[in-house]
Amino acid sequence: MAYPVIKYRLRADGRRPEYLAGISTGFSGECSVDTNVAGKIPRWLSPQENVYLGLGVGPVDPAGTPSGFEGTIDTKSDLQTYIGSISGSWTVDTSVVVGVSTYKEEGVEGNFPHNGGDGTGITTTNITPAYTASAGAGTTVGVSTNTTISDTVVESGGTRTLTRTYTSTTENKMQNPYSAAAEATRLWDIYEAVNGL
Repeated sequence: MAYPVIKYRLRADGRRPEYLAGISTGFSGECSVDTNVAGKIPRWLSPQENVYLGLGVGPVDPAGTPSGFEGTIDTKSDLQTYIGSISGSWTVDTSVVVGVSTYKEEGVEGNFPHNGGDGTGITTTNITPAYTASAGAGTTVGVSTNTTISDTVVESGGTRTLTRTYTSTTENKMQNPYSAAAEATRLWDIYEAVNGL
């Protein structure tokens, strides 16, 4: 059986159309694009405003196709051209860990402020080495730092000593251009594998 690359819309009830292949080694729901014109009365109402790429079942009937079927893409070159035409503003965003630092506080458990203490006798020690790295290629569009805390308590002679470890991880959100060529190659490779080409 042939599995062509097709452009399709969801059914009016939001379900996937029956003419999708629905096989685990195939693909569907790829490269979604809203086809309504901004600022105009929408031609397509939700959930049918987007066109997706997927693998269909069998060849197209020349007598006609069902509602929501938007055509086939028959060559890798056509697939790349189509993806390129819809993806001009798309980006690939990744999160990259650029730094990790750790320090610990140690002292009598009751002296810690979170336990109602005033911090008396608590010592702070940086744990080295701290980790730093480059975020790599792309444009930094965001930076976030997350700190986790872990506690260890040791009791000796009726005194409870708390060691509180703080680990701060800094991530950069990196943005790179979307590659229509790479996506076309990925999808076309799946198409060829499924069809035994």
